[in-house]
Amino acid sequence: MKKARNLVSVFLWIGKIALLSGTYSSTALGVGIELEEVRIPRNQSGFTTIELIVIIVVIGILAGIAIPKYMDLRRRASDGVARGVLGALRSQNSLMFSQRILGRTTARYTMRFIANSMSTGLKGISWTAGTNRFTMTVGGNTYRFTINPTPGAPTTLGRITAGGAGTFATW
Repeated sequence: MKKARNLVSVFLWIGKIALLSGTYSSTALGVGIELEEVRIPRNQSGFTTIELIVIIVVIGILAGIAIPKYMDLRRRASDGVARGVLGALRSQNSLMFSQRILGRTTARYTMRFIANSMSTGLKGISWTAGTNRFTMTVGGNTYRFTINPTPGAPTTLGRITAGGAGTFATW
């Protein structure tokens, strides 16, 4: 009887292990007793460590691609604004030179005079102008434009060029 009790306790112990693992069947007990299979639902909320590592790696790769693209996009936007201002300065220079010829005025004018005469078109940027230099800052980038020679009608039309840090000579 004692031996049978020990055998039953071994079977119960094996049965408990089977229950903890999620299945309980007649094969776990090692006997031909027909028992119904019982599944214990496991709480599977959350992510595994491997899944979290994969997500972090994917986010890192995306950030490694997106951040340089964003920085390049900001730089190109600033360059576009600077090119637009350069075009406006060149147009204003031509208009002022033409007005001086038509009005038979021979007085010279400076880059500051050109910039001030078109000040309504220079909103949203910070700029300074001197005799022959115009400096502006857009998006943290500094652009310098120079006029040479100092324009004076009717013979001397100044040419405005891009130069200095942050600009391209081909503008």
